Amino acid sequence: MKRLIGLGLSAYLGCSGAADESDANHDEAAATAGPVTAETTTVSGTELNVRAGLMTVWVDAIALPALQGGAQVVRITGRASRNLASAFSFVPDDAYGVAKLVGKRGFEVVLTTPSEQNTLLSGGGILVDLVPASAKKEHYTAQIALEPRFVRFTGSNKIFVLEPVKPIYYRDGVTNLRYRGSASLQGYTASFSAFADDDGDPVVTKVSSQRYQFDWTFAKLMLAIDPPKDPVHFAAMVNGLNYTKDAAIGLGVSTVGLTTADPYAVWPTAQCDKAVSACVKGKPAGTVDYADCGSYRQVSRCLPL
Repeated sequence: MKRLIGLGLSAYLGCSGAADESDANHDEAAATAGPVTAETTTVSGTELNVRAGLMTVWVDAIALPALQGGAQVVRITGRASRNLASAFSFVPDDAYGVAKLVGKRGFEVVLTTPSEQNTLLSGGGILVDLVPASAKKEHYTAQIALEPRFVRFTGSNKIFVLEPVKPIYYRDGVTNLRYRGSASLQGYTASFSAFADDDGDPVVTKVSSQRYQFDWTFAKLMLAIDPPKDPVHFAAMVNGLNYTKDAAIGLGVSTVGLTTADPYAVWPTAQCDKAVSACVKGKPAGTVDYADCGSYRQVSRCLPL
């Protein structure tokens, strides 16, 4: 498909999105221009913001899972400093997600299928073309990446649950993908368990007497976060006493990029990294867990399905 510049993006959206030529946003036109390309990983308040050219884009720091037509979706929301004529979401060579305008400056991207959701949560980014409603018709492309992580902790500080839920390469001959959380315990631990209110229980593995890891398949992970306010429960016996902790899984926006250049040149497809390749090749025959070599996508580039 390649980049859809000049192909009438509004036609893909089926929304009104007509350009308002009277809205030239003179405050933005007079402002100091940003670089051609910029990226941010810093949350300011509840949003990540990035500026390139003559436009700033804010993206909500949390993507929200929800039910839509009886199916689970993930919604990413953002806004721009200028009125928008259209929005269109895609990955290289293919439309991806459903993007639409929300008011004059807001936009949202809805990941409607498990495949789309899994792509982003496992480390893939999504591109969003944003066309300002101005006479110049400048063209901007945002890149948005997501990551699952634990939020809203309650309970004993004897159980320390790390925030990241990392996508790892775990060879199973099917998806070769697991989502891994980890916890450390303050004292000798006789038992540890992690479980959800529905069928989203992870597989728990003991690493040491004070450290445990727990893995989800994508399907199990999505059960664990639906609905998003239901926590994952942790229970442990530490030094002969029982302790519990709860934590919910949030879908955080990890990075936001914005460019006025060709996004395929700015964010090219990554290749196998030499250090990751060396780690993979150094594993003994029969290895299934490659988490210490890198992320799922880093390893999969060097060790394809």
